[in-house]
Amino acid sequence: MSTESAKETNNFRLHHVLGTRATPVGLCALNDERIAYSSASCVVIQNVTTRSQHFIESDDDYGKITAMAVDHSRNLIGVAEKKVASNAVTIYDSDTLECKCTLVQENINSSDTKGMGAHRDGQNSSSGDIIFISFSKCSTKCLVLGGPPSYTLTMWDMDRSAAPFASIKLCNITKKEIISAAVCPTNDNLVSIVGKKIMRLFHVSNKNGKFLPVKNNLKTESQNFSAQVWLASSSGELILGADSGSLTVMGADSKEAKQSLKVEHGPISSLAACPIGGGFVVGCRRGGLILLYQRSHKKDIYSLRSTIHLYDKPGIVALLVMKIQGGSNTMCDAICLTENRSIIKTPLIYSNDDYEDDKFFGETELVPSLNRSLRSIDSLIPHSGSLFVDCCTWKPLVAIGGYDGVVRLFDYDTKQVVLTHRLDDSICNLSFHPSGNYLLVSTPKAVRLYSVLTDKLTVYWQGEDLPQ
Repeated sequence: MSTESAKETNNFRLHHVLGTRATPVGLCALNDERIAYSSASCVVIQNVTTRSQHFIESDDDYGKITAMAVDHSRNLIGVAEKKVASNAVTIYDSDTLECKCTLVQENINSSDTKGMGAHRDGQNSSSGDIIFISFSKCSTKCLVLGGPPSYTLTMWDMDRSAAPFASIKLCNITKKEIISAAVCPTNDNLVSIVGKKIMRLFHVSNKNGKFLPVKNNLKTESQNFSAQVWLASSSGELILGADSGSLTVMGADSKEAKQSLKVEHGPISSLAACPIGGGFVVGCRRGGLILLYQRSHKKDIYSLRSTIHLYDKPGIVALLVMKIQGGSNTMCDAICLTENRSIIKTPLIYSNDDYEDDKFFGETELVPSLNRSLRSIDSLIPHSGSLFVDCCTWKPLVAIGGYDGVVRLFDYDTKQVVLTHRLDDSICNLSFHPSGNYLLVSTPKAVRLYSVLTDKLTVYWQGEDLPQ
């Protein structure tokens, strides 16, 4: 993959992306101002305040983003891409978007490997698309989970020239579908995997580079786990969510469940740790429901603190929590990727001292759904006749005209019509000057060059009596 500054073909450069992909691994927070999400074959880095965008684009015409993750310090972003020749994870600097290294999953032949030589044989392991990425807390290790049929789980050592340290084919120990894998933030050698009727823990041995099973007493026969999150507190608890609506809190030793909770509103799609006051946030697949759970220090258990419903009640696919500093107060925003492919920000926590229900209000659509974005343009299209469109090079403007004889200038940053001008004849074609200061419009009887002012079009030059 390449960043936007490096990729420019035939003088075309990606400027703005509408819409996103509704995938559970398609949303990350780079810092308190920027989020990253996948859209087709690129990763969009968007400022949540200014809405400005930067991009990490695929070098492969058939490339597709299959997973994303950021490390705990938010200095690195890992992007998994499916290409024609191979599947790989590329690690980027989250500030400069420069490539740090590439982890090629096809270079791993993983069947309880014995020694590093087995990792580098170059044989295709049939690991499938990469479906999940997780970093250790100190960012020295990167866990990569491949998809079916083999579900290859690989721990990469980032300190040793990005070399694979341990690998295992999970299909050799279970035939069940696996959804995600994660590294414990308080123990870099402890790894969890969850899926349909399965939850396993592994200890990664530093001596022989193997995934060693860790026994736990959790009964998984009736649970389809859909999400998991490790809490980075000293307790090091693991929270598991299931599509039945059940929540399970695993103890610090991760050998047995210490608490079970029930979400009445259906399948749990996403879990995120809350950076303020401890606890975790739950996103539900139905009803646009967000739940905040916090620990009661007296009873050492988690209880429901607040409930938020998104306005249109869209199903939540992925969720993250961003801490925002503002004056004397500290607040958190929940960022939600929804089933209708929009990204919504809603206030979650306003004070570390008090959580009042009336403080949970308001939401902002950071990325409108593609249908809604196109609908704002579609409303400008004449109901009959041809449509002519041209985009300005230096300004965020699109000129739209048709047989209805109306020229409309559309600002795709604000998604508003900024100028409307009606002609006395139908429009045959139009073209923007690169500066955006002039617009050439042709009709059946004339060609006019308009000067584009703030609120109107003024004829700068015209040629009439053209041959029919």
